[in-house]
Amino acid sequence: MENFKNEKETKALAEFRVATAELYGDSTPGDHFLIRWLRARNLDIEKAKLMLQKYLEWRAENPDLKLITGGNWIAPKFVSDRIKIKITGHDYQGRPIIWSDAGRFLLNEIIDGGFKDDIFRLGYQLMDQFILPEVERMRVEKNISQFIFILDTSAMTLRRALHFQSAQTRVKFVREFEAYYPEVLHSSYIINAHWVIMNIFSILRPFISSNTQSKINLFGTNEEEWKAALLEKFPSDAIPEDYGGTGSSFAAIYQ
Repeated sequence: MENFKNEKETKALAEFRVATAELYGDSTPGDHFLIRWLRARNLDIEKAKLMLQKYLEWRAENPDLKLITGGNWIAPKFVSDRIKIKITGHDYQGRPIIWSDAGRFLLNEIIDGGFKDDIFRLGYQLMDQFILPEVERMRVEKNISQFIFILDTSAMTLRRALHFQSAQTRVKFVREFEAYYPEVLHSSYIINAHWVIMNIFSILRPFISSNTQSKINLFGTNEEEWKAALLEKFPSDAIPEDYGGTGSSFAAIYQ
């Protein structure tokens, strides 16, 4: 068994494993997977079981997931050309750092171009084929089971922010991430958040659990402030040169 935070978690995990045995039969998942659902529901076994059951039903019934896991889906070029996401390295404990430029994530153009469904397919692919495998690799090596997300919002315009279907899509993303990928996010850093971003965050806040909100670090447009914060938390070579670090070569997921 992995080392958990305290005796209470260890005890709850043992009870949760028994309570969820019927959901898996002989293919029981590891402790590192089960503890995520418990933590997402504050160790309430019944609530965690219900959450896990809904997740399993979602995976079994979602046709987009079947396409992705079967290797039968590739993001349309129209979509992948409008999204910028890369892995820039790991924090000092070994957590993968995922970096995205919201200004180059042209969500409104993707939706208006008729590719709204592909946005969610891409999100599932990002988690299942890129982020989670890297998290699992680091779990085996360093007992780390979460990742870091850094989002630069400097190029986000008012027009994109007010695009109604984009706002609906962001809300759905938040809800699905919390419901189906609980406790894999360690922390998120939103930088260059001008007033447009502050307003978007205010709209999204009611849809974000208090637990997830506690993981979000929101920085304004004061470069000295957020650069100092990033350099304090992460190795310099995991931060791109344009953002005050020394990193120059990264593994691009979508570019």
